[in-house]
Amino acid sequence: ELGARGPLLLYGFSQGGAAAGELALRYPERFAGVLLLSPGTATEVTLDDVVATPAHAHLILRCDAAAGEAGSTVKTTRQYCAAGERLGARTRLRLVEDATEHAFPEDFRAVFGGWARESLAAAAPATK
Repeated sequence: ELGARGPLLLYGFSQGGAAAGELALRYPERFAGVLLLSPGTATEVTLDDVVATPAHAHLILRCDAAAGEAGSTVKTTRQYCAAGERLGARTRLRLVEDATEHAFPEDFRAVFGGWARESLAAAAPATK
């Protein structure tokens, strides 16, 4: 049992991004949103065993990478986004043009803030 109260947001960079993607797509009921920044893994993304649930429809999944970084990282970023789409998550893929470094994007603070606001707003209970 998690000790946290309320909707949880999860983000990760590189291998942490791959771990965040795995956790959020396998346990969507635990998270309001997940932000994957250049998720990296030495293996293929295999989420074929994950079955779509109603919780996936509420998950905000954002997948970002530099368009010019390692091809395997761009491929992994696309794979996580495709898995999220297949499962019914609200996905957004962004490959940052003219960026080649495996690093946080220059607009990270704005991206992070926008994703957090969007995720928390979507998770908020509807008011009457």
